Amino acid sequence: MSSSGDKSEKPTPGKLRKAREKGDLPRSKDLTMAAGLLASFFTLAAFLPYYQQLIRESFAAVGEMAGRLDDPTALNQFMLLNVWVVLRFIATLIPIPLCCIVASLVPGGWIFTPTKLKPDFKKLSPISGVKRMFSASHYTEVGKMLLKCGIILTVLYMMVHDSMHALLHLQQLYLRQAIGQGFAIFRHVFSYFIAVIVIFALLDVPLSKFMFTKKMRMTKQEVKEEYKNNDGNPQIKGRIRQLQRQMAMGQIARTVPTADVIITNPTHYAVALKYDPQRAEAPYIVAKGIDDVALWIREVGANHNIEVVEFPPLARAVYYTTRVNQQIPTQLFRAIAHVLTYVMQLKSWREGNVEQKPRLNRQINIPQEVLKANGEQ
Repeated sequence: MSSSGDKSEKPTPGKLRKAREKGDLPRSKDLTMAAGLLASFFTLAAFLPYYQQLIRESFAAVGEMAGRLDDPTALNQFMLLNVWVVLRFIATLIPIPLCCIVASLVPGGWIFTPTKLKPDFKKLSPISGVKRMFSASHYTEVGKMLLKCGIILTVLYMMVHDSMHALLHLQQLYLRQAIGQGFAIFRHVFSYFIAVIVIFALLDVPLSKFMFTKKMRMTKQEVKEEYKNNDGNPQIKGRIRQLQRQMAMGQIARTVPTADVIITNPTHYAVALKYDPQRAEAPYIVAKGIDDVALWIREVGANHNIEVVEFPPLARAVYYTTRVNQQIPTQLFRAIAHVLTYVMQLKSWREGNVEQKPRLNRQINIPQEVLKANGEQ
């Protein structure tokens, strides 16, 4: 058996919420890198003709400037032209950081945490640094980095080796042809590099979530302490009551339509009873409640034409002595049998089988021990 200090329990919603408030979320560096490289690749492919035009403009400006080195005006024009070329080039790169930002938020979502903006001097501590260096997570990261570097270098070596003949052939081409061919070779090598990074990202996203969940795991004692602290939290207690109420309302909406009769107080108590000889030897409760829940039971019953009988002492007696799905006590058999008989006679009268409307005998004796059980004398 694990000791109480083993972090064998899943993190509670409370711990995950606190971690999120501190900005501690699962993040994938490989996904961010893959998004940046993919954005770079598609940007390069989309703007390649435009980049070629910018390069030609720059070379044309250099050629024009070569014969006017002594002209200050020409020098200023040359500088402005190059600045304009650089600005136009930078403008095409805007999608790349945007894609990186979006990708970094995918695993854990977005949250603004002011505490992350404050300097953390604990991270500058040499002791903390040494502890991080010899931690299991550090060894895992180093192992992942070495493995990725080895795979990437192997793929790049293979791609460059296959493209070596084409690279050497560039010096025999005219400038425009060499630029176009060079971009084609670069795009070919870069596409394989991106493919490897994307595979890393697809593996790293679930791994990051797994490692984060593992880091957030709690001991049994921590779970007990958190639930103990939450028991005194009014907001949490209110939320629990609200959820319990919603669950009760949903269950009532499903079970009350199956009832044979609803006995009420008339407003404060309501119990829905059913008699099914194949399931139980005696009538049993399918739903019960007080105040708002009692009103809800009556509304559901009215919507499904369930007979409602006002019998305050009997309603309270059944409510306090019987649980949901439990048979009524033997002391109440006679009273409940009388009510069920009345309901059957009332149904027969409404169908026209009986001329005289039946009347409920409300003088039925409720045993004193049952009345005492719910505080009545």
